[in-house]
Amino acid sequence: MKAMTLGEICAAVDGDMDPSFAAISIGSVSTDSRKIGPAALFVAIRGGRFDGHDFIEAALAGGAAGALSSGGPAKGPVVRVGDTRLALMALAAHYRRKFSLPVVAVTGSTGKTSVKDFIASALSESYATLKTEGNLNNELGLPLTVFGLDEGHGAMVLEMGMSQLGEIGRLGRVALPDICVITNIGLSHAGSLGGREGVLKAKSEILGCMREGGRALLWSGDDMLRRLRGRHAQTYYYGDDGDADFRCADIAYLEGLSGMSFSFSYPGAEGPLGLRIPVPGRHMALNATAAAAVGTMLGVPAEGLRGGLARARLTGMRLDVKRGGNGVTLIDDSYNASPDSMAAALDVLSQAKGRRVAILGDMLELGDFSREGHEGVGRMAAEKGVALLLCVGEAAAGIREGYTAAGGAECRWFPTAEACSETAPALLARGDAVLVKASRAMGLERVAASLL
Repeated sequence: MKAMTLGEICAAVDGDMDPSFAAISIGSVSTDSRKIGPAALFVAIRGGRFDGHDFIEAALAGGAAGALSSGGPAKGPVVRVGDTRLALMALAAHYRRKFSLPVVAVTGSTGKTSVKDFIASALSESYATLKTEGNLNNELGLPLTVFGLDEGHGAMVLEMGMSQLGEIGRLGRVALPDICVITNIGLSHAGSLGGREGVLKAKSEILGCMREGGRALLWSGDDMLRRLRGRHAQTYYYGDDGDADFRCADIAYLEGLSGMSFSFSYPGAEGPLGLRIPVPGRHMALNATAAAAVGTMLGVPAEGLRGGLARARLTGMRLDVKRGGNGVTLIDDSYNASPDSMAAALDVLSQAKGRRVAILGDMLELGDFSREGHEGVGRMAAEKGVALLLCVGEAAAGIREGYTAAGGAECRWFPTAEACSETAPALLARGDAVLVKASRAMGLERVAASLL
């Protein structure tokens, strides 16, 4: 992080402080008083379980050079603001504008983390690239990622999540991206946003936040995203159909679900470029196509795209194929779930050898679309040849109903991940292929661990 003075920070967030501390140098920013480094600024955040303001004195005593506080006395090197969350965003926006490097913003209902990882890997062949780590894609996490920028970086890739209108716009005004990628418009958060129309409105906020000359890259296979054609002067599409500017074709699974191969082409290219990725799934080939498109836009040569994508490593619990100690093939996709991502994961399972087993849990935040979404997943599981279905959670009872109605072979239901973990290993046989997937809050990673 480039150093800033406490006085500069105070001005950037429109705060108030004792001017005698204005020259103090700040070299990092943290919202965790336990992770304070030298010359750190501690930002006190009020949360559901803890109030960071209770730890300001401890942070300063532990080595913090200054603190950001909402209210209270300004004792020592403390900048007072009305709302520390808003101040953190304002400070990150100020800091981001110190850099002229290309910034890529990625959002969408599903696939955004994988697309972000693929883009960062592709760009890393030509640029020292900073990317969002883990799930730091919200109004606290994104600013902390931005503060990781320094003079050595040549590009930044930021993932943006949201649960309500306005969030993507606020994140976008911090990021000020050069390229915006929207992966799809699905049912995630549709319950609180009034359906896919509301999701489209929320996600497309990013298009109004780009720097002059910015480019939008959208998935051509999404009917809602196709409505945005012409909305922005430079709008491009990626996908596997004739409407795509950046196109993938000849998509094929590699042996043992070890990855995918496909060709990549675009207008003006000398010819199709053969690419491989180390992750299974047709949708993953599409995600990697978005990354190849971004790399092309930013001048990464063909060999760089090929090498970067071949070496890509995705954030954990996303179609992570493992071999269980009991001879099963585990497809761990337990990080999150929506109807669209469930469909994609079941498609991967359908390519596996052996008996197909799916352990599926609740998909949250679907609102009025929950029953329809869960029953649809159950029907698809039957259609994809799932021989044994284990359902976890209250809403997942709908998955069971859809599976049974579609003629599914065998199904069991469990109230919790713990209950499923106790029984699932004994239901499996050597050679089975097992998919584990649900919304993050269901904790199905515990089930996946019980199978190893």
